[in-house]
Amino acid sequence: MQYFYKKAKYLCTKIRKTSLHPMSRILILLSFVIALVCLPLDAQTGLEFYLQQAVENSPFLLELHHRQEKNTVEAERLKSLYTRSTIGLTGESVMVPIITQDNGKTSFKLDAQNADKYWGYDLAQSSSYLHAGITWNQPLTGGAFLKTEQARLKIENQQSANDIRLHAHDLEKSVTDEYLLCLLDKTQMQFADTIYNLLSHQYDVLYRLATKGLAKNSDLALLKIEQKNNESLQQSALESFRNHLADLYIICGIRDTILRNPTDLHLSLKIKSQEESPFTEKYRLDSLHTLSLLKSSLLPYRPKINVFIDGGVYAGNYNQLYRRMGMSAGITFSWLLYDGKQKTMMERETALDLSSISNYRQRFLLQKEQEKQKYLTELRNQEKQQKILKEQLHAYDALLDNYCRELQQGNISMVDYITILRNKIQVTKDSMLLETNTQLVINALNYWNW
Repeated sequence: MQYFYKKAKYLCTKIRKTSLHPMSRILILLSFVIALVCLPLDAQTGLEFYLQQAVENSPFLLELHHRQEKNTVEAERLKSLYTRSTIGLTGESVMVPIITQDNGKTSFKLDAQNADKYWGYDLAQSSSYLHAGITWNQPLTGGAFLKTEQARLKIENQQSANDIRLHAHDLEKSVTDEYLLCLLDKTQMQFADTIYNLLSHQYDVLYRLATKGLAKNSDLALLKIEQKNNESLQQSALESFRNHLADLYIICGIRDTILRNPTDLHLSLKIKSQEESPFTEKYRLDSLHTLSLLKSSLLPYRPKINVFIDGGVYAGNYNQLYRRMGMSAGITFSWLLYDGKQKTMMERETALDLSSISNYRQRFLLQKEQEKQKYLTELRNQEKQQKILKEQLHAYDALLDNYCRELQQGNISMVDYITILRNKIQVTKDSMLLETNTQLVINALNYWNW
């Protein structure tokens, strides 16, 4: 917003010098003020806003929360499966028709129960019957099965919670990186404003000298060219700001197109906490989950005992259905004793999975230390470079002050002044870029030192 304020101040100065009617001047200034008020760039927005938006709008984080809710529902389903009784309705009707020749007569019977001379299925092996009833079944050994599955679901919930922390940490780094690039563009725009004011001041001074014959018109033309170059720098910084802000909006899932003005940010190195890092916690939970899956796979090898009661009708003669209603009760027992060594194979597969997880963990720890050392070395080098650039900037500031005085006295040419000014601009841009890179390195170190 400072850029537009300076533009307005400059415009007011120019309008006062024109020969326009006072009412026309007022209308021009009023239009410019309205444009500034309507400009959305005035909205100040800090990093916390973008981090919050990124977390709230992340579909992956939403999926992880849904996964935890699904595990809660699954725990209730397994509780019903292993510990609660079930009631089912069953029915079966079998018709075995035959053609009989008993007593010298050929006849067709739909549900014959016995015959001596007939065509059809052997009634000793298969005969007509009707079975229909309700069965109640209650597991007696499901408690141990349920505990095993509950332990697995608990580990999966811990995995989801850790994945939420990891993804939120990844989002924090990505959002912060993009936010720092937006701040770099903002700083470049502010620097362009400073150069604009400096060139405008020099142009006004040189213009007054030229009207008195104390300065060359060619110097004025050269200064005008430099002003155009600076306007190009301003426009380039603004376009870069728009692009980086658009990328930031994409990461955060922000739908609007408001050009929010980012507030200043200065990162500092964070001290690693003493608790277990979520990075390494992931591998520990993966190992526990692999073991829990093995225990769930071995559930069929445990003995199962169920008690049941059923009641209904079971009749071979359809004419006697009303006399064949009754009930039965009993206990079922099953225990898998041998399966062709499938159990041993599953245990071997689990051992291989655990070995892979351990290898990934060791490789990650090595990568983490290498990343930290790389960024620490880069940070030290950047601090040295920043010190050199600051010394150069101080020297250029003092040199430009002297050149300004000598330029007004006509002791040096505008070409010399512009040359020094361009050198300072380049060093300043290098310094701003180096400062942003330093912040990016600190952000990377904070990411790995977690």
